[in-house]
Amino acid sequence: TVTTVVTNGVITGVFGNLVSMQDGQGPYSGIWMYGPNVPVSVGDQVEVTGTVSEYFGLTQLTGVSIVITAQGADLPTAETLTTATVASDEQWEGVLVQVTGDVSTESFGFGEWGMDDTSGECVIDDRGYDAIGTGNVTLGSTWQVTGPLDYSYGAFKIQPRSEADALLYGCTNSSATNY
Repeated sequence: TVTTVVTNGVITGVFGNLVSMQDGQGPYSGIWMYGPNVPVSVGDQVEVTGTVSEYFGLTQLTGVSIVITAQGADLPTAETLTTATVASDEQWEGVLVQVTGDVSTESFGFGEWGMDDTSGECVIDDRGYDAIGTGNVTLGSTWQVTGPLDYSYGAFKIQPRSEADALLYGCTNSSATNY
């Protein structure tokens, strides 16, 4: 069954042809969109018409038509979650989330790494920002990571959008965004 929906929200992440949007706060308030018909930016308030589909486990809207109704909208506050919750809970898919924990796996390959707040490991990906490339993703280092929650290759993954979304605690570089 093909389900076409019309919904509203604010753009929370732009990763090429994959875009995250959120309407409000809490579980099930976010969704991913594939292939928007117009360029969008984080903070755009939009009205979206699209078809709901599952793409290898990721719930998304496809065939989307987007109308930008305002720009510079306030983003939803990132939901502070445990790393175990992020690793296993579809209700947060597409939602802007934030976790704080220690690096538990320096690299799974493909720009992915793991962190754990002692509740269970979650995966951080590099679709928008490559934290591994900084050389600071080392076992035991403490990070706070924010981004929309994605699902690909059998795992939920946080997608930091920029350097500002991946903050290394204890940074001693005064010119860094997380000093």
